[in-house]
Amino acid sequence: MEIKHYRDSNFLKYEYQAIYQKMLQAVSDDKYSSLDEFSYILEEKIYRKMISLNLDCFPHPSKFPDFQLEKEGFPVYIPENADGSGEELPFFLASLSNTFPLQHTMKPSGFIFEDFSFLQIDLTLAYGLNDKKIYILFYTIHYGRIRDEKEVYFFRYDKESNYQFDGDLPMELNYKPIYHFHGNSDDPHFEDNMDIDKPWVEKVEKILSMLEVNLPRLLDKYKECDYIKTA
Repeated sequence: MEIKHYRDSNFLKYEYQAIYQKMLQAVSDDKYSSLDEFSYILEEKIYRKMISLNLDCFPHPSKFPDFQLEKEGFPVYIPENADGSGEELPFFLASLSNTFPLQHTMKPSGFIFEDFSFLQIDLTLAYGLNDKKIYILFYTIHYGRIRDEKEVYFFRYDKESNYQFDGDLPMELNYKPIYHFHGNSDDPHFEDNMDIDKPWVEKVEKILSMLEVNLPRLLDKYKECDYIKTA
């Protein structure tokens, strides 16, 4: 099977981003038989956490499974360094998302809570052909509240490349750490190092715990969101 350059992949969020091996974040120390196995495990863990917190929600739009996995038909090489130098390793890239249609710019989508606020989880994954481990290349965890057809409140945790191409040369983005946080504005990109060294799903679980405590306060301050049909 031909191994292509990563810029040939359909799963890069932005084609100008330069990616490299050190920005790959292992989802765990485990090896996985496939991307499908990880998708199933992630959905189960998130649902168990929601049940333990008594967080009622439904997917919007209605679909099964709630997380949609899209895989690419060819592997790509990811170089050791942002400038394309160093050892290259092969990976299969994939998109795993509870948003619709597979992009978090379509709002609201994802998990809809009782007050009709929403939580979107969008991942770009890399499956190592050599070590059978799964890595996160990019992610977005976005919570939002829409009222009168406008997003009146949001926060978002992102992981993106800190390099972009200037022509064919990579340029470091000093305003955008790889792991960053936004609150009610796309800028600035505040550095976020929460739980980087822990299994990624623990970050989602902490965000769910934070929401469980704060949903009543957000409802009181921002009022109920625009109505979303449950079916």
